[in-house]
Amino acid sequence: MCNSFEEKVAFWKSMERSTPSQKLLAEDYYDAELMPFIVSTFKEKNHDLQDLQDIKVSHMILSVGTSYQPLVLSLSFFNPEKVLFLHTEESEKEIDKILKFIKLESSSYKKSLVEKSNTLKIYNEIKKAYLDWGRPEGIVIDFTGGTKAMSSAAAMAGAFIKAKLVYVGNSKYLNDLRRPEPLSEFLEEIPNPYRTFGDLEFERALNLFDEFDYAGAHEILEKIATITPNPEERPFFEVLSSLALCYRYWDSLNFEAAYNKIVEVCLNIKKYSAFDKKFVLRDKFKILHSQYLALKKLSSIMKKLEAKEIAFEILDEIDNFLPVMFTMYSNAIRRREQKKYDMAALLMYRLLEMIMQRRMIGNGIYVSSANYAEIIKYKGTYFTDVNMLKSRIFRTDFRDDNLPNKISLMEGYIQLSVLDDDILDNQSNKDAYLKRIRSEVDARNRSIFAHGYKTITKEEYDKFEKLVIDLFVHFCEIEEINFEEQCLIHTFINPKDSKFIKR
Repeated sequence: MCNSFEEKVAFWKSMERSTPSQKLLAEDYYDAELMPFIVSTFKEKNHDLQDLQDIKVSHMILSVGTSYQPLVLSLSFFNPEKVLFLHTEESEKEIDKILKFIKLESSSYKKSLVEKSNTLKIYNEIKKAYLDWGRPEGIVIDFTGGTKAMSSAAAMAGAFIKAKLVYVGNSKYLNDLRRPEPLSEFLEEIPNPYRTFGDLEFERALNLFDEFDYAGAHEILEKIATITPNPEERPFFEVLSSLALCYRYWDSLNFEAAYNKIVEVCLNIKKYSAFDKKFVLRDKFKILHSQYLALKKLSSIMKKLEAKEIAFEILDEIDNFLPVMFTMYSNAIRRREQKKYDMAALLMYRLLEMIMQRRMIGNGIYVSSANYAEIIKYKGTYFTDVNMLKSRIFRTDFRDDNLPNKISLMEGYIQLSVLDDDILDNQSNKDAYLKRIRSEVDARNRSIFAHGYKTITKEEYDKFEKLVIDLFVHFCEIEEINFEEQCLIHTFINPKDSKFIKR
């Protein structure tokens, strides 16, 4: 008669196993005499897994193989409320053995038959259970049992639903008896593999910032924020995800949506920086706050213009004009870096047009509804002077008795020349400069994004860009605008440039 556990283990090891009936007797002895003590001591032996013991495990998924014992140990450790067994036709009988040791109500567990090599079926069964259970947070997946395909599929699916991943291992395996050395079993938690893949994805997201692909960066960062295994890292990814989404909206000129996102970014950086002086982008907060003010202005202006409030009064203030102009400028620079020259030229054209519009407003003329009455009062030859200059520029005789009510880009610059506006005061030959504008604009107008069917070459774009940027810099000098400062404000931040980017 064996009294101590050690004596029982020695007796079990010595039992004959030559015939199937002898093997069955040895297995029955193991189940009756060894397994209860192994189960009762397993939790105590794994007391150092404090983080696993402290979590409230409500649901558990286990892949079932040909050995029931490890799953009994795992279930006894976690004591879940709901259980899903993934089994094959061959391994289903092991569930009955599990239930002899772990008392589960029939309503608290279910079985799903899977093919041992059909990973897609396993994914779907885990997904279905996860959704049926209402996406629980306290979920554990034990992938100890089953085929390699079953356990690996269960582990990968578990990583994406943020489950705790565990398996039951052993420090010594008795090959001849096909069992672990009794009491050598231990529970092992597997770090979520998405942490490693998440690092790679994070690098990919930062590279997308380099490429100005803010939609792609947002998609990746939002995903990482959702499934990162470390809740303390979630704010890091959420802020960067919000910044990417803000820039995506701003890049597509959706100013109100961009403003709402920059508010969220700034508030969260302030909140988290109160506890962490090295929180990501904290060193860029001054620029972000300036971007917040720019977007606030842009959102407000666009709402007023959409409501058809008096545009002349709105655009007469240079502070209202600035964020729109530098948004066009910065957007064009990004498109140029992407080698999207036609789109960049379209934006530069709009900037060239806005420079003209702003200067015309300064002369009392609103280009969308021009009224020349005040100009005629002090410059009675205005119509004639404009027609003569147009004749020289276009080499066609102009004898119009009236000037247009809606002023085009070229018409505007011709009128600015007649008005002796400061925008052209650095040109020694104004006629030649206007002809240059016309030539560059004609090249742009032949683009497929304008009125033609050709694409703009890099050389054509470079010439056009130089014309516009030189004029824009001069415009800023006249209007007493700090060009470099505004460029900095309207240049989108790359998180790589934050000294607190490491998490």
